[in-house]
Amino acid sequence: MFDDRTNMLDVRFSKRLRLRRTTITGNVDLSNIFNANTPQYLNTQYGPEWLNVTNALSARVVRFGVQIGF
Repeated sequence: MFDDRTNMLDVRFSKRLRLRRTTITGNVDLSNIFNANTPQYLNTQYGPEWLNVTNALSARVVRFGVQIGF
């Protein structure tokens, strides 16, 4: 007996701007793009809760970030 295979795709887009001696990098991170909800942990102890999902993949997340170097 096997669980579903975990497939998760994360992507980062970034753009670097140079202004004299300063560099500014903007980032957009996309996590779990396809919004899979594959179970991560199952209760394997025999009883009424047997094979219930206790944890699944996190939901789709978008993060924005800026890095400034001088």
